[in-house]
Amino acid sequence: MKPLLFLNTLPKSGSIFLWDQFAKILSVEQQRITVASGTFPDDLVVPEKVDYAKSIGAVAQAHVRATHKNLTLLDYCSVDKTVIHLRDPRQAILSWTHHVDRLKKTEEFHLLKMIEPIIPNEYFEWSLSDKISFQIENMLPVFVSWIDDWMTFLKSDKCDHSKVVLVSYEQFKSDQTGYFRKILKHFGFTHDLQDALVPSPSEGQLHFRKGKVDEWRNVFEKNHRDSANKMVSPIRCKKLSELGIDLDS
Repeated sequence: MKPLLFLNTLPKSGSIFLWDQFAKILSVEQQRITVASGTFPDDLVVPEKVDYAKSIGAVAQAHVRATHKNLTLLDYCSVDKTVIHLRDPRQAILSWTHHVDRLKKTEEFHLLKMIEPIIPNEYFEWSLSDKISFQIENMLPVFVSWIDDWMTFLKSDKCDHSKVVLVSYEQFKSDQTGYFRKILKHFGFTHDLQDALVPSPSEGQLHFRKGKVDEWRNVFEKNHRDSANKMVSPIRCKKLSELGIDLDS
């Protein structure tokens, strides 16, 4: 029986590229097991989709929050191979800002209507600085809460750590092979990585932009840095530092 691997990622953390790579490594299909692609932050696990994905063997990707309902559904559906993939939320929010601009110019424009908080109509006339300010004020708290909820669950006695592995985009960038091997080993996979790993895609492919770890340091203005650092301070912890996410700097 082929596996179901659930890749649950913070938005703008290399999700689509990693989803594609895992499908190649495991030789399985890519599937969705939630209500809708692009629904953030309130996407929901759908048992019927999970059952189908398990029946064929697949890697599923989403950005689901660690809500009581989602955690209950994942347990009910016996999803026993879940990857929680994080990224420094300050860099993620910069990538998100560019992602929203990209959506405006593509056939995926409708996804903007599925994002909360709603993007105001005049947003696309603003300067990059003003767009970043808006996203820090409105979306960065959502990213921080998303991380905090999953970290809280992972520290709780409700978490079966044999079924969940915590990784980060920073780990992936530091050691791509080590990143995949850690996940495969955790779940008992013995697949060969040699032919599966490829260089990161070029800009525009698989939602890929620049892929840098700390671009935000050079792009954010002082007011952006001050606001963002204040917002991420509640989730600073040793575990995130071990993942390469240094929120103290």
